[in-house]
Parts: sequence; structure tokens; C-alpha cells
Amino acid sequence: MSGRPWMPLYIADYLADTERLTTLQHGAYLLLIMHYWMAGGLPADDGQLARITRSTLQSWIRHTKPALASFFRVTDSNWHHKRIDQELAKRAELSMKRAVFGSRGGATIRSSTKMRPPLATGRHNYGSGTKPLTSHNTGQANASSLSSKSYTQSHKKERGGGESECVAPQQGAAEGEIVISAELAANVRSKLK
Repeated sequence: MSGRPWMPLYIADYLADTERLTTLQHGAYLLLIMHYWMAGGLPADDGQLARITRSTLQSWIRHTKPALASFFRVTDSNWHHKRIDQELAKRAELSMKRAVFGSRGGATIRSSTKMRPPLATGRHNYGSGTKPLTSHNTGQANASSLSSKSYTQSHKKERGGGESECVAPQQGAAEGEIVISAELAANVRSKLK
């Protein structure tokens, strides 16, 4: 079995193109295009096509083949279907793009998200994983113990008052960690209760 367990089917297009087919011809046509999708093509051999459509060779040659051949470009060795070839090409291109981006390991995404603001849940997402917001025993950001002087309070004076910041980088913090102010820790803790 191929790596294509599903295929797109544009119902309006299908019905518009096949309105003249009988019920048996619809079934045979669907079996042919499904086999084409899975195998990547159809043989030009009448015996094989009769087996694919689950009909007798005589019924295939006499009734089904004449009705369905117009949907395909028939050569000496294969039957080709324009729409399915286009869909297979789109799928192959998408698969190749995903392989290229997957081989990069998300490096571009991770490098652009180093300093995202923390989420309201008290956790921070750094692309490859979610880490808790933590403190480094500086008295600035442990949600369980509030200090009297937070990072924002000390830096508020340096900036001349104004709006306080609740998140600050901390020297000595491990990569992926953010130190938060005691003010923010208290605010988060009160909203979680």
C-alpha cells in the first residue's frame, strides 16, 4: 500500500464531468481513480484494468472502457489522468516542503521566539517546550514568597516613575527562564485562587 491513504475528491467537479455515466460506470471510474492515486498511474492492459474495476474482461471492453477512456489520456503503456497528476504533483511539492522544514528542526521558529512574554498560566513557551516561570532566590520573583522590593520597584525609580514592568531578564538565569517581579507573582497567585 502506498503512503497516500486518502485523496481529494472535488464532488461538484466530479458530478459535472460524469453526469452521463451509468451507476456501474461511476463505480468503475471511482475504482480507477482510486487505484491511480494509490499506485501513481494505471496500466494500459485491458485485463489489468478489468480486474481493477472488478468487471469481466468482456464487460470492460464492451461497456466500461468506451465510456471511461475519454477521462484519461491513453498511451501504449499507461492511462494518464490530468487532474490526479496535478493533485499528485501538489502533494509531492507539499511533502518536499515539509521535509525541508522538518530537517531544519524549527531552528528559525526557535530563534525568533526567545523572548516571548509569559503566558497567563505562569508558564512560558520557547518553541520546543514549556517551562515554568522560576526564581533564582534573589527575592524578586518567587510566587510563593513575596519580597518587599521587586525588580520593577527598584527600576521604576531609575526610569523616573511611570509604568512598571513586571517581567525582567535576570543575570545568571538559565536559558529559557524568566524572572518575574513579586508584584506579578502576587497578581498571578490571586487570579489562580
